[in-house]
Order: sequence, then C-alpha cells, then structure tokens
Amino acid sequence: METVKAAKEGRVSARLRVALVAAACLAGLIAQALPFAKDWGAIRQGLNDFPAFYLSPRLLGTGHLYDQAAFLAEQARSLGRTNANIQFIRLPYTAVMLAPLSDLPYAVAYAVWQMLSIAALAVFVWLWPARHPLALVVVCWFPPVAANLANAQDVAYILLLVAIAAALVQRGRDVGAGLMLALCAAKVHLCLFLPVLIVARRMWRLGAGLVAGWAVLLAVSFVAAGRGWPVAWLQAIRSPLVSPNIGKSSLLAFVAEAVHGPALWVIAGVLILLVGAAVYKLAQRNSFVFGLGAALAGGLIVAFHVYLQDYLLALPLILTLGSELVDGRREPKPRSAN
Repeated sequence: METVKAAKEGRVSARLRVALVAAACLAGLIAQALPFAKDWGAIRQGLNDFPAFYLSPRLLGTGHLYDQAAFLAEQARSLGRTNANIQFIRLPYTAVMLAPLSDLPYAVAYAVWQMLSIAALAVFVWLWPARHPLALVVVCWFPPVAANLANAQDVAYILLLVAIAAALVQRGRDVGAGLMLALCAAKVHLCLFLPVLIVARRMWRLGAGLVAGWAVLLAVSFVAAGRGWPVAWLQAIRSPLVSPNIGKSSLLAFVAEAVHGPALWVIAGVLILLVGAAVYKLAQRNSFVFGLGAALAGGLIVAFHVYLQDYLLALPLILTLGSELVDGRREPKPRSAN
C-alpha cells in the first residue's frame, strides 16, 4: 500500500515539476516577445536581416557579392524594396550553403529559416551536456533568443554546431568535432579563442579537424566568389552602414570608440591577452564543455560587430555554470592529451 501511495505521489510531483517548467517557459517567451511587439508587422513580413541571407547566393559568380550597389539593386529586383543597412557580410561559403533557400519564394524561405532556427535552439538544449530543466527555462528567458528570431539572424545555427561538436567530443570523435566548429567561421570573429581551447587541452585531433575544415571552406569561398573576395569582404565589414552603433557592440569596440592611435593597439593587445589567458586557464582546469563555453564568451568581449543576438553564444557557459550550481558538482577533470 505504501509503495503504491509513494508511486502516486512521485507521479504527482513529476507532473507538478513539468507544469512549473512549462509555466516558466511560457512566461519567458511572453516577456521576450513584448519588447518586439511594435515591430511585429515588419518581423512577420521578413523586413529584417533575412534578405542578406536570401539574396547572397544570387550574387555568387558575379564578382559583386560584397558590392553594396549590386546588393541594393538585387533587393529592388527581387523584393521590390531596399534597405541600405542590409548587406551580406558572411564568408562566401555560407552563400553557397544558402543557395537552396534562395530558390524558394521569399515568404516560404523566411518561414523555413525561422522554423529551422527554433529547431536549432531546441536541439542545442537537448544536446548540450549540461542538460537540466533549468536550461530550457533559461533559454526561454534569454533576450538574445528573441533578438535572433526578430532579426532573422543565424546565431542559433552556430549554437547548434557548437552543441554537435561537444557531443562528438564526448564520443571521442574529435576530428568530426573540429569539422563542426570550422563551420562556425560564419561568425569567425566570435570564435577567436578556439585555438586557445585546443592548445590548453592539447586536443590536436580536434585542431586538425578545425584546420582541415577551414581549408575546405576557404577553397569553396575562392571558387564561388573569386580571388578578390577577401579585400571586398574586409571593406564590407568595416562599412558603418552594416555596423551601426559599433562602439556599443563589445568591450573592445567601446574602447576603440574612445581611444585612438597607438594607445588603442596597446589596450587591444592587453585585453586580448588577458581574455586569452583566462580562457586558457578555464579550459585547462575544467571540462571541455566549460572550456568551449569560455572560449565563445571570450570572443564576445573582444570582437567587433557584436549585437544582442550574438550573445546567444554565451549560453553554453551560462548553462554549464547553472547546471553545476544546481547539481552541486563539477564534471570530471579534463584529459591531458588526446
């Protein structure tokens, strides 16, 4: 009798926990949606950053992938409207990967993009080693999630690649993990400390996969966009039109707005070294997922062109810390070598 009663109480308790988590998630989603309520009409129509992803494949092979005038002309021709702040600034290989999406009608492509973004977030929560009901609640309350969807950005996909890489490392497939992380070059400026992670943990097979992946992606980029794309890309990412309020985007960008000349280079160098040293120590003394989260968070401090949606890449570290606090334990000590 007592066993049956205990089982019933356990089921009731489990249902209550599920209900509380669901209620907390729903409240978070509503809270996140409210700041964007006034822009819902534009968001629903895809009047955000999505044209940069949708139209870029159509400029491959023209030599004008990063040409603002050409991109404005393609916006007018394909969408019947223009926005000077919208321009493609990813590496060319991403435009190659987006080609199937560009063949769809705009509204259909936009719906697919947003649904895949939501799916990527869900799979990230499922795959990330620090799984806990708290993780789902944190994601639902995390403002960069709403910003990523409202702006139709691609950071959720980067997060998915990171989670897949972590899962592969857990299975001993470090080369495959490196290949997954190589695809994060879509946001290369936010992945500056991945080499530090590799050196700190002596994960040379992961490093080999990362370098091999980068080599392939660079080769694809040169084939797709021609040999002159690096110069055009650098000019595009420096344009104030595609980087409004750049001084507010990261700590280093803020410093660059206030300091100029040789002093800026000194401060930038010191800041990068300090963050790199912190990432090295954290990666060396903790688990791989902790180190990976620290490396991504470090990139957010020193990179330019960092906006609210980019802070999604702080989630791996936040969830890992949260899981350890809730569980009251640390993961096993890192491997000394592969």
